[in-house]
Amino acid sequence: LSGDVASDPAVSSFNRAMGKARGTVTILDRNATTYTRVWCSYEIFISLSRPPSRDHQYLYDVYTVGDDNTAVGLTDGCAACDAEDW
Repeated sequence: LSGDVASDPAVSSFNRAMGKARGTVTILDRNATTYTRVWCSYEIFISLSRPPSRDHQYLYDVYTVGDDNTAVGLTDGCAACDAEDW
């Protein structure tokens, strides 16, 4: 893992992988632990500030579990399951 984490996160393998992805998803636990982790905060920053490419806009979604143990999400655009109802 130490070879994958650079002193400059912009040159890390994790950042390169994000560059190949269409977006990222944050999975929140009830304590929102994600927001206490430096790498997760960096990933969210990159996700929200990445300019759109010619092919697509970089997407960012957030999911957590509701009190009734169902998934609850905020999606960047229309979720596929919602599009089925249109």
